[in-house]
Amino acid sequence: MEERMYTLFESLDKRYKEELSAYAGRISGGVHGFSEDGVLSYEEAIIVQMVPDALRPTSCSALSLWGDKTQSGKPITLRVLEWSLGSENQLGFVNAVTHFKNGDKSFTSIGMLGLLDIISAINDDGVFVAILDVGSISQMPFVSEGKKCYTFDIRHALEMYKNAKDVGSYLVENSGDYTFCHNLIITDENNSYCAENCVKEVSDAGKGFSILRDENTSIMNGISWDNKDSLCVVNSYAAKGNQDSFAGNESNIVRWAKYNKLVSEKDKFSVTDVKNLITGEKVNQYDVVNIHSSGTVDLIIVDYETGKIQVAFTGTEGVIDKPDFIDVGTYYRNEE
Repeated sequence: MEERMYTLFESLDKRYKEELSAYAGRISGGVHGFSEDGVLSYEEAIIVQMVPDALRPTSCSALSLWGDKTQSGKPITLRVLEWSLGSENQLGFVNAVTHFKNGDKSFTSIGMLGLLDIISAINDDGVFVAILDVGSISQMPFVSEGKKCYTFDIRHALEMYKNAKDVGSYLVENSGDYTFCHNLIITDENNSYCAENCVKEVSDAGKGFSILRDENTSIMNGISWDNKDSLCVVNSYAAKGNQDSFAGNESNIVRWAKYNKLVSEKDKFSVTDVKNLITGEKVNQYDVVNIHSSGTVDLIIVDYETGKIQVAFTGTEGVIDKPDFIDVGTYYRNEE
């Protein structure tokens, strides 16, 4: 991790390196090195920023509904973040909503205190992006030399572009330079996409490819999606002919099928309906694969009718069946 950290840090844009270095220097108080001493060192403050790019996250899912599938006709985006909460649910101590402002560029990150990269975020134009792990089923070696952090590239895209199509196109175009294959849910007031981002090593081997998937993209044989005006994302590519992480993966198969069934069972969804959809299961069912699991860090809902963003954070008590959603803000809509 340490070697990967230094390599990836050097790949960052100068402005992000300066920001991250200043943050780490300040919060560490000049302490250096890796040690279980209860003090956050300079290196530890930086390495935590690199987890998705150097170590990978775990499971996540996302759903976008719009048009005839929502009561307003406007999109509703759901994002489920699943990570390791820690042996004592330590992540519950650091839930955070952080507003970043750089001149006239602004976005809000939803995740953990002190993270300057992107796990889930929305800019003032309403472009929402969140990461989902995919990885390589071919067990190809990890490469960081000459690569860059996709989590910081998401920051760049949110700061530079005003719609989901442009953000998605930029990230797909640069996907070969990232360290791990991954999915991104990308939505705005008008469009919903999944960026199936495939790294160069996997695409060069003919094992996968990068594509900005939407509802009209043909999906791979063996899975089905029976709902118009909707898009589902789990921890596998879904575009036809792309790398298949469904086959032999119970978690991806079951979660995809559950979302398909739940979306099929209701004609039109409100925000309340989406909350009920994602919290309808009992969390602790042992061997049952859940879409709301015991590893859930947060549930995020973006309502494009009102511009409101609501989040249910998992606290130190761990995941509960019916968490409270709190309003964390409203993005500045274009017409305002």
